[in-house]
Order: sequence, then structure tokens, then C-alpha cells
Amino acid sequence: MAEKTTIVTEVQKTLGVDFLTTGFLRRSASGIICDIDFLDAKSGQILWNRNFQIANLSYLDDAAMQIEHIARTVAKSISDTAIASSRMQPLNDVSDQNLLISGVGLMHRATIRDFLKSRDFLSEATSRLPNLAETHAWLAKWYVLNVMKGYTMDQKRDTQLAIDCTAKALDLDPQSSLSLTIDGFAHNNLVHDFSTADQRFESALDVNPNESLAWLLRGSLKAFLNDGEAAVSSNQQARKLSPIDPFNYYYDSLASTAYIAADDFENALVYANRSLTTNDQHLSTHRAKITALHFMDRREEARTAAEELLRIWPSYSLQHYERSHPVSQEKLGRRALKAMAASGIN
Repeated sequence: MAEKTTIVTEVQKTLGVDFLTTGFLRRSASGIICDIDFLDAKSGQILWNRNFQIANLSYLDDAAMQIEHIARTVAKSISDTAIASSRMQPLNDVSDQNLLISGVGLMHRATIRDFLKSRDFLSEATSRLPNLAETHAWLAKWYVLNVMKGYTMDQKRDTQLAIDCTAKALDLDPQSSLSLTIDGFAHNNLVHDFSTADQRFESALDVNPNESLAWLLRGSLKAFLNDGEAAVSSNQQARKLSPIDPFNYYYDSLASTAYIAADDFENALVYANRSLTTNDQHLSTHRAKITALHFMDRREEARTAAEELLRIWPSYSLQHYERSHPVSQEKLGRRALKAMAASGIN
């Protein structure tokens, strides 16, 4: 064990990594066993281990499923470790890397406490790394979500802060695909400037055709513009590029909206339910579920879904949706309003 720890710490010093995943294959009577260890590279401590067995004849199919599970577990472990470490330290002692991981991770968690805490980490990251475009882009996304989630106490102020942050990010790096994408997100959802949003997403994809988030948010824009076919295809492309994204609930939520725009209410319901299984605090997913059920003539289930939305957001109203949503008066929005009204939301 001491020899293994020495090897791991030497690798850590050489590569400058915090974590390592190691493994080996061994034969068994019924196939091949793969043993996986996930380690803290600095100490050599094994944080967890997994093993899975695959039959020789079905190696590729079985291995792909198991490797995807391992990759998800590794990503979650890194995020959870960074967040746990950051919570226990004074803000000044949190490493630059953990600031960003914790800020982004907590921003996408369900509770308002975690969401608000993420701003502390992201604000510190922009102060500590003022010349890194991505820190300003992630902080901009926080402000966008703060408005969209209904947490803001000053919508006009937070909208301007989101735009200011993306402007700063793009000043630092005009070719940052993430910054272009978040700027498009802000213009789409807060400013309701669909033309600028479309330009930003296209620019982001010109810079990096593999920018999954740009494809995802482009799909949302296309749904807003009633182009259901483009909305679905953009969402599917986003999934192909990030099949094990840790925020898959968000991909599923926007997929539901895309399928509503494409008049495919069955798939809209499938993805809404899948998203809610992971995160039941996302308002737009509840809205999509109500809309899908209503237009499938499953009215009683739609009323039950509306009751669930109001249980989480008791003050939610049609007026709030009409006032705050960028497409409340477009086809997609009118469908949502009709479905919610028929399901008991006033």
C-alpha cells in the first residue's frame, strides 16, 4: 500500500492533478472483471472503488453502460468533494479551482440556500481571477437564473448586472464560446432580444461547434420562436455532445419545452417527468408537464400537476407568467397559459 501511495503522489506531482482514476482488467470464469479506484492524488487515499463484470460476447454494449455510470460517479465525486471542502473553509482559503466548481455546482442545486451561496463563490472567483472571462460568464448566468427563478428583489438591477458581466467576459475574450452562450442566454430570457440571442449562439457555435450549452440554449430560443423542429434537433445535438452532463435535469427540462413547440406532447411529458425525478424545484418543468398533459386530454392529471406546482410556489399566477416570461404572448406561451388556466392556476 505504501508503494502504491508513493506512485500516486509522484503522478500527482508530475501532472498537477487533484484526483486520479485507476483500474485494471482481470479474467473470470464468466467474462472480464474491471476494477476501478478513485483516489485523492495528494494523499493516495482511495475515495471509492467499483467493479463490474462483462461477458465477452457483449463486451462493447455492457462496457459502454458501465463506463458511463463510472464517469457520472467521478464527476459527482469531484463536485461533491469540492463543495464539501469549500463549505468548511473561510472563503479566502478556498482554492481557485474549488471556487468555480462549487459556484457552478451550487448554482444548479434545488435549494435556495445553495443557490444563494453559489454567488459568494462566483463573486470571489471574479475578484481573484479578474482576467478570466469564464468567471464573469458564470456569474452572469447566476444573475439570469436569479431573475428566472423569481428570487430577485430587483429584476431591472439583476438584468443589468447579467448583461454587464457578459460584456466584461466578452471584453476579456471575444472568442469565448461560454461567454457568448451566456450572453445569448441573458438576451433571450431577460432582455427578450431574440435576434441578438440568436447571433450570440451562432457565434458561440462558430467558435466551438462542440459547445453543448450553446446548442441547448439555441434549442430553447428556437422553441420560443415556434420552430419546433429546430428546437428538438438542437436539444438532441446538445445531448450527443454532453451525454453524461451533471445537470441533465436541465437538458431534459428544455427538451420538454422543445417537444411542446414541435407538437409532440408525449415526448414532452416523458422528458418533463424525467427532469422532475432529478430536480422537482424547476418551475418551467412543472409548466411543461401541465401543458403536455392538458393537450393530451389528460385533464385530471394536469390539475394534479398544477396542484404540485402551487404547493412549491403558492403565489404563482397567470399574471406572473404573462409579466415575466419572454414568450407569454406567443404560441408557446399561449399554450402554457391555456393549460395552466384550465388546470386551476389563476
